[in-house]
Amino acid sequence: MSALTILAIIAAVIGVPALIDMIVRGDLRRMGIRNIVRRPFETGLIIVGSALGTAIIAAALMVGDTFENSIRDIARTNLGEIDLVVELETFEDAQSLAAVVNAAPPSQLDGVLPIRSVAVAAAAGAQDDAIAASPDRPVEPAISVGAVDFAQAANFGSQPNQWAFGGVADPGLDGAVINDRLAEDLEIGVGDALTLFAVGSEVELTVSAVNETVGLSGFSDLWVSTALFDQLGLPGSVTFDVVALSIDGTLFDTTGEIVEETADAVTATVLTSPMSEELVGASPAEELLIDPIKQS
Repeated sequence: MSALTILAIIAAVIGVPALIDMIVRGDLRRMGIRNIVRRPFETGLIIVGSALGTAIIAAALMVGDTFENSIRDIARTNLGEIDLVVELETFEDAQSLAAVVNAAPPSQLDGVLPIRSVAVAAAAGAQDDAIAASPDRPVEPAISVGAVDFAQAANFGSQPNQWAFGGVADPGLDGAVINDRLAEDLEIGVGDALTLFAVGSEVELTVSAVNETVGLSGFSDLWVSTALFDQLGLPGSVTFDVVALSIDGTLFDTTGEIVEETADAVTATVLTSPMSEELVGASPAEELLIDPIKQS
């Protein structure tokens, strides 16, 4: 229930009895009308002040509701069913941790997905086409490129068709799946070429699919297969290697105690595995840090 709804209920609870009292009690009604007629200036000031105060309170509540909904919507557009994130030093470590958790998954989990990503620049078109030669070539100076096993991503979470890559084919070694935000910025669509620019490297790809910017498609702007990511050759680029975890439940239910319980269960699973020392040592902080990313 929004703050404006609560305010309207309070106003009704206070105002309705007063209105009924005015209708039933004629002496009270005549006294009120007589004071309004006798003191029009004071009455006008009271009305203006009350209206102004009400407007200020209503505007503040509207701004608060809008801000809260905007923050809440980030979970839908940028995370989807990603509830927890475990950061590791390399993608191989992320794959190992995912394998350990999948071998004995806590009951609260319904998805484990290793992801690696890197920040690069992107431009529409290939290097030798007319778009590249145009001074108006659309360019994005910083986008996130993610790599994932599309077969695993197609089964990530309880609603992969909505929040992950259910129904999206692996783009292969020369394709990419992009979100509609990047497609709009670069003015490209399915079948069009784009070029990625990293330190000392340029990579040309073809758009194989354009997804709505929600869930995994909002977590990174552009997705390629892990096999292609390994071949991109991005010297000097810093990759971000994580394991994304999805908790069983709807998009906005996975908060509070269930998050803490799941994080503890995953930690216990890893610490009791034969690879515990290796995986904990592979964490940047040399301890297993599980980030409740929706609550950050």
